[in-house]
Amino acid sequence: MVSYFTVDFAVAGVFPTAVLCSVIFLGAAYLFLRNRRRHYFLSFELFFFFVFFLVTYTFPLMAFNEDDLLLLVDISPYLVNKAVYLSTLGFMSYLLGATLLSKPHQEERDEWKFNFEKYDLPKAAYLFNRITSVFVLLFFLVDGATLVMRYSNETTEVTGGYILPYVRVLFIISTVLEFSRLSWSQVATLRDTLQSVSLFYLFNIVSLLPFFLVIGYRSEFLVLALTVFVVYAMFIKPINKGLILILVVAGFWVMALLKFFRGFNDVDVNELQGEGAFTMIGIFSEFYIPSSTLYEFVFYVDANGPTYGTNTLLHVLAFVPFLQSLVVKLFGIDVSAPAYQTSSDFISNYILGEDRSWGLGTHVIGDLYYTFGFSGVVIAMFVMGIIVSYLTERIIYRKQFNLVSVLFFIVLTSQSFFFSRVEFFRPVRDLGLIFFIMLIARFAMHLRKAPVVEQAEQKEEG
Repeated sequence: MVSYFTVDFAVAGVFPTAVLCSVIFLGAAYLFLRNRRRHYFLSFELFFFFVFFLVTYTFPLMAFNEDDLLLLVDISPYLVNKAVYLSTLGFMSYLLGATLLSKPHQEERDEWKFNFEKYDLPKAAYLFNRITSVFVLLFFLVDGATLVMRYSNETTEVTGGYILPYVRVLFIISTVLEFSRLSWSQVATLRDTLQSVSLFYLFNIVSLLPFFLVIGYRSEFLVLALTVFVVYAMFIKPINKGLILILVVAGFWVMALLKFFRGFNDVDVNELQGEGAFTMIGIFSEFYIPSSTLYEFVFYVDANGPTYGTNTLLHVLAFVPFLQSLVVKLFGIDVSAPAYQTSSDFISNYILGEDRSWGLGTHVIGDLYYTFGFSGVVIAMFVMGIIVSYLTERIIYRKQFNLVSVLFFIVLTSQSFFFSRVEFFRPVRDLGLIFFIMLIARFAMHLRKAPVVEQAEQKEEG
């Protein structure tokens, strides 16, 4: 932190600064994963660290001096150096928070502390699998064509996606309930899982994952795929570390290539090769966009100051369904005003203009710096580390099954791959939907504590 205030960013070399900060990042990340997540490799941190490195350090390390590289903004060594130092400080703040609540060299408990008697799991899984299937069908009827057009580049003037957030949340809930039901029934292998899993749940997987993969909707595909992998590893059988690394690397290349082959349009491979798309710089160029937004946020905040939270209002209010719309109408808030736009909308308009036909996304550090300034980066990342570590300790290492806590943990982990590239408060809406859906389910579906004898009989029958 001292170096952040003492280094002359305008004089320091970009490449040496990037090398220094990336070495610090890699060393700290390795030690944390080795000492705090050795026995739980499929963690939030694995995916978050991986993408955070790519969107923060690859540009200054690989492409800052490329003469033919087309950037979205004009940048200076000062902006790049300051952004790299700021991002590294944010990362170290996360590690500090995560380390405070984690113990070194912990091993997972062999069995869950099954207080499943609090929930009628067979009934809950039965209902949510079917409810999710209904919403999946509604999604294809209402939003499917819209997403195909949007991601096949047929048109950029489409709206929709109204049902998708509910499909995503219901899929996460049904996944946790289905796999916890299987674990409670002593299912412990992939073969037994395939033989025992609900046909409705299989329908949901087969319908959603291939669809998102084919149309190139990478973020949604990864959220749902990570949900399945993480929940399977939690409740059924841990996944080998080597396989996890292979999946991460393979997933990166598949997601990078989908950038060039998105949708159903014909692609001239020779033309792409001629443009350098398949060079190392071309493959990693997608991660230069979050870097560009990060530099522009630093430039803007240094000149105009942060918003002090107004841009997060809509995300925070979204925790309570319909509260966002209610507050906007009651107080006459102009959601199109720059002060209330999310950081991704603001920076996209700022760089591309308000008549833009596509968006840039954001960088989580840039988002926090734009929202709260330097102190916000340090404090928010520190708190995030505490939250993730608390849930990991309670759920993974102590094997304490509290349904809402498990669902919150899965929401955060499933979005870890893209957490570096979205607004810090982006998961709030999903967390709120889950909280209120489970609150309604508890009373409407009578998901209360069932008699232990009845639960035991159901388990024997299962």
